[in-house]
Parts: sequence; C-alpha cells; structure tokens
Amino acid sequence: MQPQSPPPNQNEGPPQVPPLPQPEVPVESDHFSSAASSLLFFGVSFLIGIVAYFLFWHNSLESIDFNEQTLVTCGSAIKLNHARTSYRLHSHNVRLPYGPRFSGQQSVTCVPYQNNPESLWLVKSISDDVPCNRGDPILKDSKIRLEHVSTGRNLHSHANFMSPLSGNQEVSAFGENGNGDSGDHFQVTWKRGLGDKWRKGMGIRLIHVDTHCALINDPQYVYSSVIWGHTEVSCSIDQDGNSVWIADEGVYFSQQTSGESRAA
Repeated sequence: MQPQSPPPNQNEGPPQVPPLPQPEVPVESDHFSSAASSLLFFGVSFLIGIVAYFLFWHNSLESIDFNEQTLVTCGSAIKLNHARTSYRLHSHNVRLPYGPRFSGQQSVTCVPYQNNPESLWLVKSISDDVPCNRGDPILKDSKIRLEHVSTGRNLHSHANFMSPLSGNQEVSAFGENGNGDSGDHFQVTWKRGLGDKWRKGMGIRLIHVDTHCALINDPQYVYSSVIWGHTEVSCSIDQDGNSVWIADEGVYFSQQTSGESRAA
C-alpha cells in the first residue's frame, strides 16, 4: 500500500507573484516650479528691456548733437529731420478732412525722402513787430514761426481739432503769404548742456505756445490714400522720443554778415 500525500492546504491560495517595479513619476510641482521660474525670468527681462529703452534710447535722442557749428538763424530755410525716423517735416497743397472735428486746412506730414523741396521751412520771429534780423541766432526757448516755403503757410496747431489718424491735437499749415495767428507760434527748446543757440544737428523740441503740446511724428500712423506713405504729424502732451527734431539740410544765413548764406 503506497503512502498518500497530504491533502493541499485550502487556505494557502494562489502562489504569490512579486510586485513589478513601478516607474518613477516626476513630481508635477517640480515641472510647475520650473515653468514659473522661466516665465518670471523672461517677464523680468522684458521689463528691464522696456525700462532700458526709455532710459537710454529716449535720453539719447534728447542729447543728440553732431557738434555742427552752423547756427540756425532768422531767415534760414531749413529741413527738419525727425530724430527717431529720419523723415522730413513736410507740407503740400493737400487738405486735411473737413468737419466738426477736422479743420480742412493744409496738411503737414513727414516723408522718408530728403530731396523734396516741399520740406523747406523758413525761420521767422513770432511777429513782424518782433525784431529778428536775417542772420540773428535763435536762442534757447525763443518763440518762432516756421513758414512753409512752397505754399507761404505757417506751421500751425489748435486745440479744437484732432488729427485724423491718432486723435491727437491737429497740426496743419495755415495763413496766407506768411500771415496767420497765434496758433503759428512755437517755442524752440532743448536739453540743458547743449548751449544757448540753436545749431544744425542738435536735438530740439517745438512746443506749441497756445496749448503747450509738442510737435511729434509717430511712424505707426501712416496715410494710405491721397498722401500714401506719409506719416502723421500731430501735437501731443507726451514729450517722448517722437518729439525730437534736428535741423538738417537747408540754406543758413551767417550770423556775421546777414547777406551771406550757404547751403548746408
């Protein structure tokens, strides 16, 4: 008689299988912290860039001085170069829109080309009664008029009308044969340390006397109709880099002898 094997233990259950190793799952908070740190870094860098732009680029425009010794004088016919874009202050016999918010006067714009004769402006005193002999230097904070040589109308602004693209205060060319009104008066000013006489190649601002805003050209506002490609000139209380201008090409009368002039 063969020995019998003991009956299986009913409580043992199925054989135990060792657990498989589980892959390590990255902790989501670490990913989140890394992404947040990157965003913070780029955000801070962007802000630093913006601050640097306004502190250095804006100030550098105000401080422009090519050390030209040619003086801007009464009777000189000059082109005004916009410092930020190198566009020239310009006018032509094209009217602004007319309506309750627009004057319909002759438009003033900026153009990218240098050789257009319609970008010449004659430097005058604010009134024929105020002495400004040909060849007299223009001193800092002087009040002047700029007459558009081709049409005989003065650079002008007024508080009751808005520029058609930006909505700033409108700038136009106004009057006949060089005669207009107090809206033609601009004060020439510049940063301290550049001397007391206006010189060619020096960064200046033109402040409208009646309304205290600055003449600006903002290159983001571009005409697309009759004067396609011209940028809008307006008057703004924000005296930033868009309000810096440089006397450039023109006919400059000498201070020594008012009869002498030279192209520069």
